[in-house]
Amino acid sequence: MPEKLRRPALCLALWGALLAALTLTAPQGQAQSAASSSAQPVWAEETIFLGEAVPLRHEGQPLAQACREALGGGEGELSVAWTSPQGPRELGELGRQRPKTDQTYRLSACLRGTDGRERRKELLYRVRVESGAVLVRVEGRNAPLTGTALFRLRGQGLTLYSLARPEADPMGGPPALEAEFTGLPYGVYTVTAMEGSAADEQTCALGLCQEDDTVDPARRHTVLRFEAAAGPQRSVGQSYRLRAEP
Repeated sequence: MPEKLRRPALCLALWGALLAALTLTAPQGQAQSAASSSAQPVWAEETIFLGEAVPLRHEGQPLAQACREALGGGEGELSVAWTSPQGPRELGELGRQRPKTDQTYRLSACLRGTDGRERRKELLYRVRVESGAVLVRVEGRNAPLTGTALFRLRGQGLTLYSLARPEADPMGGPPALEAEFTGLPYGVYTVTAMEGSAADEQTCALGLCQEDDTVDPARRHTVLRFEAAAGPQRSVGQSYRLRAEP
């Protein structure tokens, strides 16, 4: 083959090989970068109740101080930024976020020592979010429980309805009607038995400690018990009326 014909063919072959190499290596590099980011261990973790803001404290100390210690401690000027989807933000802005689901936040910490040297770290701060639940249980001491019963829950800007249905007692006792409200933020709620009298309601608190008014995710469940009392009037779903237990 003449030389002037071989050279263009050789150039085309080399160009094709280069394109193939770029096509194969670029996604692998991106995958490795994503894998290394996802493999970064979580530095700190806190649990909050749904409705709470992101805590700027970790294990009892300010989050900024915890970042200083993560950089090795010591004197110097510390700066901590939260990497938000819109770009770097001050740490105080993170404390105004109220996540609805578990979130992992990336913090950029820098400590400039008195000698002028800088120490930097990217820290992952995970916040777990727990929601509350109210279980409504209708127990029939003097009346049979059949059918269903409608309940309404109000509080924290929410108005929810749930139908109580017969549930067998796993311990072999008499069946009861049960309804559950889930996914609730912390706060005070009123549960009302619909079609009943005004007294057929109860109030409960989720996550609130009565002693010091603090919020505790461990107090995220509560049970309200209503009693089914026999009576001639039509009431919630059947020919019995509900009254809140004292």
